[in-house]
Amino acid sequence: MDLINFDRIHWQLKVKYGATTELVNNIIGTGLGDFPLQAVRVGKCIVAEYVRSIISADKEGIREKLLAFVKSQGGKEEGSLFLSRLKTDRYNASLYNGALGRLSDCDPSEDYLHYASIVVPAALSVAEKEMKEGRRILESVILGVETMLRLKDAARTVPYDRSLDPTSTFGPFGSAVAAAKMLGYDADSFEDTLSLCPSQSAGAFRSSYYGDGESGYITSGFAASYGIRCAYLARNGLSGPRGIIEGNMGYLECISGLHDDFRTPRYDLDSINMDWGVRWRICRLEHDDVRDILNGCSYPRMNIKQIISIIENLEELEDVYSLIRLLMEEAE
Repeated sequence: MDLINFDRIHWQLKVKYGATTELVNNIIGTGLGDFPLQAVRVGKCIVAEYVRSIISADKEGIREKLLAFVKSQGGKEEGSLFLSRLKTDRYNASLYNGALGRLSDCDPSEDYLHYASIVVPAALSVAEKEMKEGRRILESVILGVETMLRLKDAARTVPYDRSLDPTSTFGPFGSAVAAAKMLGYDADSFEDTLSLCPSQSAGAFRSSYYGDGESGYITSGFAASYGIRCAYLARNGLSGPRGIIEGNMGYLECISGLHDDFRTPRYDLDSINMDWGVRWRICRLEHDDVRDILNGCSYPRMNIKQIISIIENLEELEDVYSLIRLLMEEAE
């Protein structure tokens, strides 16, 4: 197969390459200690919001269908299915757990981007498989959400001028970043992970309308699962094109398009890396404290007070397994 020179075909748009590589280097160079206290607080609140969403899930028919599907797939028992005592492979676990977070009315979002039900199940699935500590989950959640918000800001047009579902469009990048960060990838493997995401990083906005069927409830699950898959494909040596976010006929041009002169992007490339380490986009998300989020929640045989304590002090590997074990409790 002949290689296509996209820059030659699409010569009107002069691209300044480097945004994807800069984003990768920024993510790799950022650790939990680099975040302000507000970002760490929001990260913990996002984990708590996800927990509240799954224990408040009220679409039992959809959950049963998802559980039946996952059971039918078999798979290696490496990822826990929350609110059950079952396990499956990490990809279907993320699909199920991500969708589970959408089966209530309290899953947080910004402009239809349901971030918690993407990055939290993705981070927990990788942590369970790879035995990663609680602090690594928190770090990965913050960076995954930060990346999604920056891509959304850069795109500008989604969903209001382009009928794309933000959860499906930006979500795989969030889960991929969470997974790759937790796996400790170098720059090449990290950029390979991101470059694999756009092949399934979009979805018709109509698909997220709950009134038109049940597909809107599982878009977070698709995003969580696919991002993890990209990270593990990269781990096994599968590569993708460099400059995938900013390049000609790349991700941002695909989802945002060009103006009528075919020379001027409708997206803002600078938003992706602007003020990194100075102004964190995640801090604009408004959340109550962890205790306020989960106080008043209840689920049969589930120790909510213990869950609150674990999230507030999420640090060690033992915290990860304790949280997962508690979330696997099922009603009698």
